[in-house]
Amino acid sequence: MTTKKHKIGWIGMGRMGYPMAEWLVKAGNDVSIWNRTKAKAEPLAAKGAKLVNSPADLAGCDILFTMVSTGKDVEQVYFGEGGVATVTGKLPKIFVECSSISVEESESVRKRLEALGSTPSQRAAVPISRATQAPIHLNTRAPHRIIRRDTMSSKIGIIFFHHARHIFRLGHIVIARHAR
Repeated sequence: MTTKKHKIGWIGMGRMGYPMAEWLVKAGNDVSIWNRTKAKAEPLAAKGAKLVNSPADLAGCDILFTMVSTGKDVEQVYFGEGGVATVTGKLPKIFVECSSISVEESESVRKRLEALGSTPSQRAAVPISRATQAPIHLNTRAPHRIIRRDTMSSKIGIIFFHHARHIFRLGHIVIARHAR
């Protein structure tokens, strides 16, 4: 069975972002990456990821994953100078926000993306944590769990299928933020 390879963007090469993006690269996906500290992304570029110069270079992705430290960082990489959402008339088809940010920050980002034309079926709040109660449990030595909640879950879930033991679906778009 052949599956379509999505053009994937990844922002954030920290302790959790790097291994998740690495899994995508190892699975043969077309992955473009950006990190504030370029040196942290260079080892993954050596393994086959494409290193881009700014988040704006990821505006044409099919699926954009973001895993940064704070809500302010999310706002910066999306809406700040050179942000992914600053390219006129071009947005990733699907935003997957994996940063562990507050419900309020997530809502603010969602509203700003809506104002730019992103629809609910194009956004997923999928915070990552090492805690087992979190919407995604990531152990860099073992497969993680993805907990999702709408029809987009199959599109996102299939990307991590080779690494996930369980895929759970929840209801409303922000419910995963409360599932912690």
